[in-house]
Amino acid sequence: MRNKLAHVCIEATDLDETEAFYALLGLERRFEFRNQDNDLVGFYLAFGNETFIEVIKVSEKKAEGTIKHFAIETDDIDDCYRALTD
Repeated sequence: MRNKLAHVCIEATDLDETEAFYALLGLERRFEFRNQDNDLVGFYLAFGNETFIEVIKVSEKKAEGTIKHFAIETDDIDDCYRALTD
């Protein structure tokens, strides 16, 4: 079974500032999310080809350093389920 970190989701009040910060580390925008009015509400920044930071726009920060969620990707969900439940 092969598992990897797919992405970590963080919140940001200023998407441009957040993207500029991570660009200093070489991350680039790969996917973006827009609402029905076509306003940018989030995006994925890539660490290479397989791991991302998902950035979601919020009106105000809840707490410094808050991680909204993280995603783990596996190549065998049944083995993963057994490993967690046996």
